[in-house]
Amino acid sequence: MKTATQAHAAPAHAARATVLAAAMLTIMAPAVIAHTGPAVVGAVIAATTLSSVGGALAFPRLRARWSPNTLTAAGIGLLGIGWILIGTASTVAQVTAGLLAGGFGLGFAVPNLNLRLSDLAPAAGRGRVLSGLVTGIFLGQFLSPLIVQPIVEATGIGGAFGWTGIAMTLGAALAALSRPIHSKGTRK
Repeated sequence: MKTATQAHAAPAHAARATVLAAAMLTIMAPAVIAHTGPAVVGAVIAATTLSSVGGALAFPRLRARWSPNTLTAAGIGLLGIGWILIGTASTVAQVTAGLLAGGFGLGFAVPNLNLRLSDLAPAAGRGRVLSGLVTGIFLGQFLSPLIVQPIVEATGIGGAFGWTGIAMTLGAALAALSRPIHSKGTRK
């Protein structure tokens, strides 16, 4: 039998990894297509944000059909595939496709992880767990460039996206294969 701390550890780790990888979107992605000029960079990043909105809007329908583990795996997997596309891209269209795929996956991964952590946390600790998620989001945005920069220096920006994408895709596979964690029924 898992303790409450153990039960929310897997979704918490998934959330941390997702935030670190997602922060690359606004921090590193513009550099990949900087040669196209600020208008194109702005349009591509804006489109990526809209794809995240699409993923968030799709979340209720996906949640009705898929288990939380499947949602986590699919969202992180799309983020990983998107980052692999960016890492191997040779055109702005390919970079855009990767950003749109990653943005859509991120759009339903975040509410899923939020809801999952909320479901798994005991009522008395729910605020602490969710504030930890929000803290993790902001901390991930701060730490992402510090963590990714050595990879960029070793492999280039494309390599950093590619390796991060591979790590996210492997994490998604692990999430898909992991045993489901069930809440204690504290929330409906």
